[in-house]
Amino acid sequence: MIEVLAPCGDINALRAAVKGGANAVYLGLANFNARMKADNFNNNNIAEWTRYCHIHNVKVYVTLNTNIKESEICELEEIIISCESAFVDAFIISDLAIVASVKKLAPHIQLHASTQIGVHNLPSAKFLERLGFSRVVLARECGIAEIKQIKDNTNLEIEYFAHGSMCVSFSGGCLFSSITTGNSGNRGRCLQPCRKEYTETLTGTKGYMLSPKDQCLTENVDKLISAGVSSLKIEGRMKSAEYVGLTCLNYAKLVRGETLTSLDHSQIKRVYNRGGFSSGYAFSAKNNIMCKTVQGHLGEYVGSVKSCEDFKGSDSYKIKVASNHNFINGDGIKIIRHGKEVGGMEVSIISSENNTYTIYSKRSYLVGDSVHITTDKTLSNAILTRQNPKIDITMTASFSSDKGIHITANVNNILVEYINTDSIELAKNAAMTCENITDALSKFGDTDFVLTDIDVKIDGHLFLPKSILNNARRDIIDKLYAAICIDNRVLIDYSNCITYKLISEKLSEKILINPFDIDITNFENKSVDFVIDILYYDEFTSKNPQIKEKLYVRLPKMAMTSDLQIIENILNQIPITVGIYAENIYALELAYNQNRKVIGGIGLNIFNSRHANILGLTSYICSVELATSDMVLLDNNDSIGAYMYGRLPVMSLSHCPIINITECNCTNCKYKSFTLKDGYGEYPIIREKIDKCYFTMYNSAVHNVKSDAILDKFCKLYDFTGTNKSETCDNNCDSTCKNSDNGVKYTEVHSHRGVE
Repeated sequence: MIEVLAPCGDINALRAAVKGGANAVYLGLANFNARMKADNFNNNNIAEWTRYCHIHNVKVYVTLNTNIKESEICELEEIIISCESAFVDAFIISDLAIVASVKKLAPHIQLHASTQIGVHNLPSAKFLERLGFSRVVLARECGIAEIKQIKDNTNLEIEYFAHGSMCVSFSGGCLFSSITTGNSGNRGRCLQPCRKEYTETLTGTKGYMLSPKDQCLTENVDKLISAGVSSLKIEGRMKSAEYVGLTCLNYAKLVRGETLTSLDHSQIKRVYNRGGFSSGYAFSAKNNIMCKTVQGHLGEYVGSVKSCEDFKGSDSYKIKVASNHNFINGDGIKIIRHGKEVGGMEVSIISSENNTYTIYSKRSYLVGDSVHITTDKTLSNAILTRQNPKIDITMTASFSSDKGIHITANVNNILVEYINTDSIELAKNAAMTCENITDALSKFGDTDFVLTDIDVKIDGHLFLPKSILNNARRDIIDKLYAAICIDNRVLIDYSNCITYKLISEKLSEKILINPFDIDITNFENKSVDFVIDILYYDEFTSKNPQIKEKLYVRLPKMAMTSDLQIIENILNQIPITVGIYAENIYALELAYNQNRKVIGGIGLNIFNSRHANILGLTSYICSVELATSDMVLLDNNDSIGAYMYGRLPVMSLSHCPIINITECNCTNCKYKSFTLKDGYGEYPIIREKIDKCYFTMYNSAVHNVKSDAILDKFCKLYDFTGTNKSETCDNNCDSTCKNSDNGVKYTEVHSHRGVE
C-alpha cells in the first residue's frame, strides 16, 4: 500500500490528517525536532494521540531530526523511552547518535532516516541500510534515476516529499539561519533568511533570490510510485489544520487511483502555495524552481480591482473587486501588481452586487491590480467540520433467562466479548424487544465507532434494566479500544547490522584546504585536481616528495548518479594512499568500499561523540555550530578538528541560480562567480561542476577564530575555499590569522556563543 504521510504540528492538524485519509502522521515532541516553533506534542500526551491514530489505522512517526549536543543525551533518551511505551511506530532521525539509544531502549520502533541526513544516491542509502534503517526520506534534490537505483539495490522503503515548502539549501546542509541569527535550522529554529530579498551582482536585480516555490506533485504521483516510492510525504508542521486536511484528502484520492478535478486543484492552491507551485527537482526545469517576486502564500487569482475611492473622508478606502468568487467576511486576499505583492487584507464587505464586491481597505490600490484569495473561510469551515471517520461494528447478542447475556462485537475481524452469566428476570409486564436492545447497544455517542449490523436473539419473555445494557456497551467499547491498540510491533533484529570502522590516522596539528602557496603540480593526477583540494600542513610539506601520502580527496557534498560515475572513475585512478575528506555519508561509503583512510568534514555536522562513533570516524572536524564549551565534552579531543579560518559554506544549491537570474541555458551558459547582497554583507556564490553543476553560497564574513587553551587541544582546520589572496592568513597559519585593515570582514561566529 502507498502511504500518505501527513504533518502534525498540533492536535487540530492531527485530527484533520486522520479525517483527510492519512495513513501515517509525523509529529515532534517538546525537544529535538526540526519544527521547534510548532505547538508539538509531549511525553505526557504522546500515548493518548498514538492510540487515537492507531484506532483509525494510522501510524505515528516521531521526529527526532535535530543535532544533539553531548550534554543532551540523557534528555533524549527519556523521550525515546516514552515513545516506546506509547507504541510509536517509527523515529525520523538525523543525528545518528540516536541510533544506539533506539536499539537499546526502543527495540520495537523502526528507524527512518530524515531528509536532514542528505540521502541522495545509492551509496548513502546503502550506508544507512547496514546501520539498521528500514526507510530513507530522500533529499528533495533526488531525481527519478536516484529513486529507482536505491529501490532496485536495497530493501529500504523510500519516502519522498510530494507536497509543500522547499528548502533552497541541500537537505541538512544549511548554516544560513545560525550564521546570521544564532538560530540553527539544524536545531529546529530556522528563521528563514533565505526568504528575504537580496540583490544579485550579475545584473543588479533585487528580489527573492533564494525563495523556492512550493512543490506540488499531484500530476506525478504515478511516476513516483512506479519509481519505487512507498510513502508520499506532505510538508507542513507549521501550517494550518485546513492545509493538512485538504492535502491529505487529495493525495489519498490519487493513491486510490482517482483523478483530481479542477475544483480540487483550485482548493489546493487556496489552502497554501508559496510563490506558486513547481514540480520540484525530479520533474521541473531548473529555471522553474524559484519565485523571485513573491515569497509568501500566493493563493489563487479570483479577480481584479475595478476602482478605489476614499471612504468616509478618513484614511481608509473602499475598493471594488470584480470576482466570481463568493466572498464572505473573514476571507483573506492579497493584491498583486506586475507579479509582485503590494498588499492584502481580511475581507470586510461594505456591499455586493452582480459579482462586484465593495471591500474596506486601509490603503489604496490601482485599477487592474490582481486579487488573489489566500484564506477561503467557506472552504476552511468545510474542512474543519468534517467528521472523524467512524469504525464499523457488527454485533451478535443473545439473552437467556438461565445463561444470561452473551454479546460479541466485531471490528475488522477483531472480536471482543461481553458475558454476564447472571440470570435474567422474566418480564412481569412489557418484555424487552430486539428494537430496545439495538437502540441501547448502538448509542456510541462521540466515540470512534458506529453500529452497522446487529443480530439479536431473545430466549423467552424477559426483562433487563437499561443500565445493564449501557454497562455492556461501555465494556465493549473499552475492550475494542484495548484490542485495536494492542502493540502489534515486532522486535527488530539488528544482529546483522554492521559497525563501521573506517581507516583514519591521527590528525596533524594543522590542516589546510585549498592552500594558495603549496604546489601540487607534480602529483601525477593533476588533471583531476578539481576534487583534490585538502592536505595536511607541516613545515616540510612543500619539500616532501611523498606529499601525495598526505593528500585527501574532498568529495563534493552532492553527487547524483551521473556524478558518481565520474567520481568513482577518478578514485580508481588515485593511489590508495590518498584519503577521502567526507562532506556526506555517501563519501564514507566509498571510503569504506575502497579501504581508504577518511576524515569527516564539516558537512557531516557532527555534534557529539556517538554520532562520530556510529559513522566509524575517529578523525573528523566537529560541527561549526558548537561552542568551544560544547566541543570540550567530545571524546578523543586529539583526533578532532576545529574550523578556525575560512568563509563558511552556508548553503549548497542544487538549482542553477544563473538560469534563475539571466534565463540562460546550459548550452548558452553565462556563469561567473557573483554575490548576493543584503544590508549586512555580500555572500559569494561559486560553482562546482562534475557532470551536473552545484553551487555553494559562502558567508559574507571570513571565519577567523583566535585560539585559546581549549582550542589548543584540537587540530586546527584552515579552509581557503571561497576566499581570495587578500583574505588569506599568513603562510604559516599562526595561532591567529591576519586581521589587518584590508577591508575584510571577520567573525568568530559560533566559537563562543554556539547555538541553542
